[in-house]
Formats: sequence, structure tokens, C-alpha cells
Amino acid sequence: MPRNYIKLLKLLLIILNQGVDIQIEDRHALGFNTYMTRNHAEILGFWNRADNCLWDVQLLGYDRQLPVNKTYYTDQLLGYIEMPNKNHKILLKLKGVRAWSRSKFIRDALRYIREYKKINKMQGKLILF
Repeated sequence: MPRNYIKLLKLLLIILNQGVDIQIEDRHALGFNTYMTRNHAEILGFWNRADNCLWDVQLLGYDRQLPVNKTYYTDQLLGYIEMPNKNHKILLKLKGVRAWSRSKFIRDALRYIREYKKINKMQGKLILF
């Protein structure tokens, strides 16, 4: 199956206008860094040329780990974390999933940026809508 590579702006418009399916990853089981946050996901069907992987999602602001390997639909775009290498992190929210806080979302985003920089020596920039 061919990979559908897509640029950031086009992907953001798709999220807002059509919504996307995302799947929450079990980062621990995969051996990936969590950067001290929960609820990492990928946008199904849309690939990022920066890392040759599906587009990364952060579901920040939740007070618990959401079920891993579960697929959700969302059109709730909060912003993104801009990375110098174009491996941007899309910030989404799920409809109908309670226990979300805007202040926790901001704290989580700033923690993610700080921890990502410590490990990868790359400074992200928080872009909110």
C-alpha cells in the first residue's frame, strides 16, 4: 500500500474540515521515549516525510492514560508543536472523553517540549489555535 505523504498545512485543514482517525500507541511496549507525557498517537493514513512515519499526535491535558491501540476519530485541533526538523507534533483533543483540563494541557505541552529538548537537543515551539 503506497504511503500518503502530506504536508503540515494540508493535514491541519483535513483535521478541521473532515477529521481524522488516530490510534494511541503503547510507547513503553514499543521502547520509545514518552517525554514524560501520556497518550501519544499517530494519525492513520497520513505520513510525514520528516521521519518517514505516520504523523505524530499528542493528546495532552488528560489525567489518565487512554486505552492503547484504540482508534478514535477527532476533528478537535488545538495546535501543534513546531520542530526545526519538520517532525511536528499535532495537538488534538477527543470528543466525549472527559477528565481533560486546558491548564493541564498547557503544562503537559511545555513539559513535552522541555523533555524533548533534553533528549534530542532540539527546541520545539508551541503553536496554539
